[in-house]
Amino acid sequence: MSEIQVTCIGTKASELLGRQNFSAQVLAVVSNAAYLSVYPHPWLWQSPPQSPLPGKGEGEVIWLAQNDVKHQRAVRCSFDASALHVGMRFDKGMLSDWANASVWQPSTIAREHVAARRIVATRVRELIDSFDSPRGFAQIIPLIRSHAAIAPTFDPFIDAAKNPVIEVARAWRSRDMSHALQTSRALIGLGQGLTPSGDDFIGGMLFATYHLKIAFPGIIEWKQKSIDDLLAWARDKTNAISYTILRDHASGQSVDALHDLMNALLIGKGSEELITLAQRLINVGNTSGWDMLAGGMTCLLAIE
Repeated sequence: MSEIQVTCIGTKASELLGRQNFSAQVLAVVSNAAYLSVYPHPWLWQSPPQSPLPGKGEGEVIWLAQNDVKHQRAVRCSFDASALHVGMRFDKGMLSDWANASVWQPSTIAREHVAARRIVATRVRELIDSFDSPRGFAQIIPLIRSHAAIAPTFDPFIDAAKNPVIEVARAWRSRDMSHALQTSRALIGLGQGLTPSGDDFIGGMLFATYHLKIAFPGIIEWKQKSIDDLLAWARDKTNAISYTILRDHASGQSVDALHDLMNALLIGKGSEELITLAQRLINVGNTSGWDMLAGGMTCLLAIE
């Protein structure tokens, strides 16, 4: 295949590509992305996976992205998806001038710029109230906020996920992180695609919690062992791509749209700007953006 011109690269992808003995294979190819498993040594090269949705793997994951979504593991570029297939070996020589591409990393906010807790809580409520025809797990958030009785929906998938989501939300609002994480296990791997809705929801929740504990120390007790236990349990309950992204969320790393929205919420930006940023997020994937947003809002409701 012809060389792939790289325009932007995430910090993690840059680090992995910079390894002297870079070795990777294609895990999955979709319309606008190709996912690669990067092995620490060439002799760990595996035979082609039997499924485009592999389970446990020994390598790190990065991906080639043809959209505008930035992530620490993303390599933004244009490529011919038909020239890539699951199981093929991928060499960094296929990427043109990647070492000189602009490097993306998420922006951070200083503690002194964090808005008062009551302002952030107000912005969270306003954002939830602005949801228009929510999709995915975001359909459940108004029920969580209002403490309303659980009404039936017309979507069997949401009906099946609703009770564990509500239980997780109740535990989070009680700031019982251990119980919330234990209950979260029912959602891991729930849904279809490379990143199931349950994984995206839990990921958004962990991402928001990570940043909330930095912005408002003491508001919720960070249970690292419980998080580690959840991640260890999830490792063979979902595919390698989704597991990697879930693990990133637990360490405060996500797509640029979620970082930008979280930062704007924590510094108390106005509702109009927040709605614009949320719109960017919900455009990620099929329902991934909605599901990550729902998880984040579930966590942030705990500051009320």
